[in-house]
Amino acid sequence: MLIKLASRLVLLAILVSACVADDPVRPEAAVLRLQLDACKQGIGSRATAAPVGNGLAVTVAHAFDNIRGFDVVAADGTSTPGSVVFRDSERDVAVIAFDDTSMPPAVRQGMEFSSEVEDQTLRIALHRYEGTSVGEATVLRRVRLTLDGVGARAGLELEAEINPGDSGSPLIDDMGRIAGLVFASTRNRPNGWAIAVSEVVGSLDEIGQIQELTCG
Repeated sequence: MLIKLASRLVLLAILVSACVADDPVRPEAAVLRLQLDACKQGIGSRATAAPVGNGLAVTVAHAFDNIRGFDVVAADGTSTPGSVVFRDSERDVAVIAFDDTSMPPAVRQGMEFSSEVEDQTLRIALHRYEGTSVGEATVLRRVRLTLDGVGARAGLELEAEINPGDSGSPLIDDMGRIAGLVFASTRNRPNGWAIAVSEVVGSLDEIGQIQELTCG
């Protein structure tokens, strides 16, 4: 009888452990702030990134224009230097690498990618100087975006409050998965723009050597 009871308790512990391991992380616990060392005044000193596990995170490529270096800052204030290991200016997507050993569990586990966005209502995981939070975002339409007429990519027009430094903030679905990356806002209007998840997910397969950041 005792053996059967012990066996059932062990099985229950294994099932509970498996469920916990599979739980998605809370976006506000995982989202990262990038503290940028800008080459000159007038260049943004902050961006945002979404960790995806294994000491990697996805963000926007334009955050690293005229930057000497950057630190990766977690929700609890833990900070570590970061490096760019993939950068595609046409898609405006970048992958960064950092030592996540001392980072919170949510950062080490990382966020998952969503499938193609179907919902009209999403959320944005934000990491500003005052802390992390989750804001609302409504998808107004799906678009093809270009940068100076080059590099058409899938994107989303949003109704959302987006501030300077929010570039790279992950759009998240109701499961807390990455559905896109914010990259711009519309001046004097509560509108913004995001890169669709389909443009981001493939970037992890293109990681290369550390890229040197320079002042141009």
